[in-house]
Amino acid sequence: MTILSPRLLKMASFGAMGALLLLYGYFQLRDVFYGPRLTMSGLSTSDTGAETITLTGVSTDIASLTVNGRRIFTDTDGNFSEKIILLDGYNVLEVRATDKLARTRTERIEVVRRELPRETVAVGGER
Repeated sequence: MTILSPRLLKMASFGAMGALLLLYGYFQLRDVFYGPRLTMSGLSTSDTGAETITLTGVSTDIASLTVNGRRIFTDTDGNFSEKIILLDGYNVLEVRATDKLARTRTERIEVVRRELPRETVAVGGER
C-alpha cells in the first residue's frame, strides 16, 4: 500500500488551488477578453415603402452605442429600440458598440425605401 508523502500532498493541494484560481480569474475577466457584444434582431438588408423602421437588439459590455454617429441608450439589461426615419432611396445604418477599452463591434444594415405612388384626386371637376 502506497502512502502519500506530506510533500506530495502539499504540492497537489497548491496545484489544485492554483488551477481553481486561474479558472476563477478567467470567468471574471472573460468579458474583458471578448470586448463588446452586439446582437441585432428582426432586421437585415431590406426593401420597404415605410417612412420609418425600428432597430432593436441587445448589447453587452459596452460604454457607448451609436447609430450613424448618434448616441442611443440601452436599458439595464442592454436592450435597445430606436426608431429611424428613412430617406427615399438607399439608406445605410451603422450600429456601433464601443467598450471602455475603445474596442468596437459594428453592424451594418442597408435599407432601400421606395416611394409609394401617390393617388391624385381631381378637385371641382377638373381633369
